[in-house]
Amino acid sequence: MLYRMSLRARSEVATWEEHMTGKFDTAGTGKSAKIAAAYRNLKAEVFNITEERVIVTFHDFEKFFDTIHLPHTNK
Repeated sequence: MLYRMSLRARSEVATWEEHMTGKFDTAGTGKSAKIAAAYRNLKAEVFNITEERVIVTFHDFEKFFDTIHLPHTNK
């Protein structure tokens, strides 16, 4: 995710993403974050019921961005 955020400023990345997005992608331009989250949750529930293992990674971006010190300018 952090890598994706850093590439947002490059226009060639956006062009590449338009051509490389597959039907299996649940996140991206024009797609709902809520639908993507619901799909991931459904998948986790199915793995739990079938007693399979699932590994997920969570990033607390609110906490991350709160650690960035932005200098205040008084004009």
